[in-house]
Amino acid sequence: MPLSIFLALLVAVTNATSNVLMRKAARGVPTASQFQLSLLLRLVHSPAWLVGLILSLATYPLGAAALGFGKLSVVQPILVLELPLSLIGASWLFDSRLTRRDWLGIAGMTVGLIGLLVVLVPKGGHVIGIPASTWLLGSGLNIGLVVALYVLGRRTTQPSGRAAYLGAGCGLAFGLSAVYMKSMTEVFTVEGISGVLTSWQLYGSIAVATLAFWLLQNAYAAGQLAASQPGVTLLDPAVAIVWGLIVFQEKTEGGLFLGLAVAATVAIVVGAVTLAKSPQLRRMHESPVEGNP
Repeated sequence: MPLSIFLALLVAVTNATSNVLMRKAARGVPTASQFQLSLLLRLVHSPAWLVGLILSLATYPLGAAALGFGKLSVVQPILVLELPLSLIGASWLFDSRLTRRDWLGIAGMTVGLIGLLVVLVPKGGHVIGIPASTWLLGSGLNIGLVVALYVLGRRTTQPSGRAAYLGAGCGLAFGLSAVYMKSMTEVFTVEGISGVLTSWQLYGSIAVATLAFWLLQNAYAAGQLAASQPGVTLLDPAVAIVWGLIVFQEKTEGGLFLGLAVAATVAIVVGAVTLAKSPQLRRMHESPVEGNP
C-alpha cells in the first residue's frame, strides 16, 4: 500500500507538470481549431507541449504500477492532487503568487484527501472472473456518458458550458481507462507480459485514454478552466470508486467511517471548486486566439 501511494503521488506530480506545460502551449490556439485535426497540428509545433506529452505518456506505466500494488479506490483519489500541484507549478512558471483563497483550497483538498485515505480503506475485492456482461454493461454506460457529454460540448456555443461538458467527459474517460488498467495489472499477475499484450484491457485502456486526451486538449482550447477543471479533477476518482465498490466488490468500513469519508469528500470537492476559480488558472490559460485555424 505505501508503494502504491508513493507511485500515485508521482503520477500526480508528473501530470501536474504536464498540465502546466500543455496549458502554456494552448494559450495561443485559435478557438476555430477546436474539434479539428489542426488543433493537434498546431500544438505539436510547441516544445512545451511536446515535453508535456512525453510526461503525460510517462504517467501510463507509473499509473499501471500504482494500480498493480494498490486498490483502485485508493490510487485514483490521490490524483486529485494534480490540481493544486498544477497551480503551484504555474505560479513558479508565470512568476506569480497564489492568493490566500488558493492556499485555503489547496489545504482543503489535501486534508480531505488524507482523511479519505485514512477512513476509506478498502479490503478484498477481485478483478479476475468478472462476467463479460458486467464489463459490457458498465463500459457501455460509462462510454455512453462520455459520448453524450462530447456531443453536448460540440453543440454548446458558450465557452464555459463547452468547457464544463468536455471536462466532465474527460474525467469520466480517464476514470474508465484506470479501471481497465487495474484489470490489466491483474492479467499481468496471472499470465505475465504475454497475457497483457493479448488482453483486451490493454488496448481498451489505451483507446479510452486517447479519447480522454483528445477531450482534454479541446477543454484546454475552450479557455474556461474554471468550468472544465472540476470535472477533470473529480470525476476520474469518482468513476474509480464506483467501479471499485460495485464491480470489483472492494469493501470499506461503514457507520462512522462512512460519515467521515463523506465529510472528507466534501472537503475535496469544495477545495477543487475553490481552486477552479483561482486567478492563477486564468494566467495559465488566457482566452484562446480568435480566428480561423
